[in-house]
Amino acid sequence: MTFREEATLGRTRMAERLGASTTAVLAVHLQKHMVHADSPVAQMAGFGAMVRKTGLFDHVNAVLSAARAAGVFVAYVGSDMSGAEEAGYRYPVRGDFCRMVAGEHAGGEVLRPGHWGFDIHEAVAMQPGDAFIANRQLSAFSGSDLDAQLRARGIADIVVMGVATSFAVSGTVWSAIDRGYSVILLEDCCTAGSEEAHEAAMTCLRPIADVWKSADFVAAIG
Repeated sequence: MTFREEATLGRTRMAERLGASTTAVLAVHLQKHMVHADSPVAQMAGFGAMVRKTGLFDHVNAVLSAARAAGVFVAYVGSDMSGAEEAGYRYPVRGDFCRMVAGEHAGGEVLRPGHWGFDIHEAVAMQPGDAFIANRQLSAFSGSDLDAQLRARGIADIVVMGVATSFAVSGTVWSAIDRGYSVILLEDCCTAGSEEAHEAAMTCLRPIADVWKSADFVAAIG
């Protein structure tokens, strides 16, 4: 049996063991400032265009609907810099993306409740029963209580989707692995600023996470 065949068989067996009560779905950084067509950050980084090109929202909604119907814990992860400065947090300013986030378009009020860009995009809106996890920077676990919430629920498998594959999605996957969670990464529910950036990130993540399509998750949890 080849490595690819063994990997496929492994994914099939893991899918058979996917339990609703021990699985969490994380929708990472689907806030307007990251994915809305009118957001300067989404425009400059290329996220908005890639969201439209890939039909990301349709895939994400299929997963969210299936997860909610099965009673899976659904959590939206959003950047919230409220109180960050008071807590001693500083915006990184090395690297083009970090400079952009720290700048006038995404810094300051954009990443705080009450600003248009802070809200989850209406195309993938939260529903009653969904959780909101406020984080800082490039991991859902950064500056958040996500780990505590997952452990309190007995979560073993984390299903990750969102924007950007090369930034917060990757950061979340690595952080989850560091904490002992098993990760399922939904390839068609993630995107980056370009197809090349998305695929480069996926290449790095495939060895440490099971990579599924949205339809695979719907079939496994249904």
